[in-house]
Amino acid sequence: MQAALLTAGELGPAFAASSSASDTTGTGGSSVTGCEPLASMLNGTASTTQQVQQDVLLTAGSTGPFVQESLLTETPAALTTDYAQARAALTSCHTLTFPTGAEPLTFTLSPINFGGPGSAAARMDATYRGVQVNGYLAIDRLGPVALTYAYFQIGSGSSQLASAYYTQAVNKIHQALGPTTTQSSN
Repeated sequence: MQAALLTAGELGPAFAASSSASDTTGTGGSSVTGCEPLASMLNGTASTTQQVQQDVLLTAGSTGPFVQESLLTETPAALTTDYAQARAALTSCHTLTFPTGAEPLTFTLSPINFGGPGSAAARMDATYRGVQVNGYLAIDRLGPVALTYAYFQIGSGSSQLASAYYTQAVNKIHQALGPTTTQSSN
C-alpha cells in the first residue's frame, strides 16, 4: 500500500515528507478529537489487529500547505463497517479538533462534494490567532482500501489545490492497486 501513496516529488519541489504522518498540522503530534470514529481513523488508531494502515504527511514548509493521505485495509466485512461508520461521522459531525502545539485548533465542518459517488467530504474552517486556516477532509472506499485525505492551508480559502491533489491521490491508488479500485463503493 505504501506505493499507492503520494510522494513529495509528485506534488512539487516545495513539498517534503514529514517525519510524523499523525502530525496533520505540522506542529504537534497529538491526537485529533471530537468526532469518533473519524478521529480514530485520522489518528491511525487500529480498531482490530487485522487492520493495516499506511500514512504520509507532505508539507510545503512550516506554514503549508499540508497534505495527509492514509490508506486502510482489513477484512472486507470489517472495512465495510468501519468505512460506513467513519463516513456517517464525517457527514454528521460539526467540529473536529486538531493539535497545534500550544493550543488546539477546532475546525467547523461543512459538507461538500469532493471525490467519487461513495465518498464523504467536508470543508474545515477555523481561525488561529487571527489567521484564517481552512482545509478539506475526504474519505472514500476504493475497492479493498479506505482512503482518508486531508488538505490544510493558511490564509487561503481556495479548494483548487486540494481538489487537484485529491484527484492525483485517487489516480495513483487506481494505478498501484489495480482495477478493483476503479469505482467508489460504500
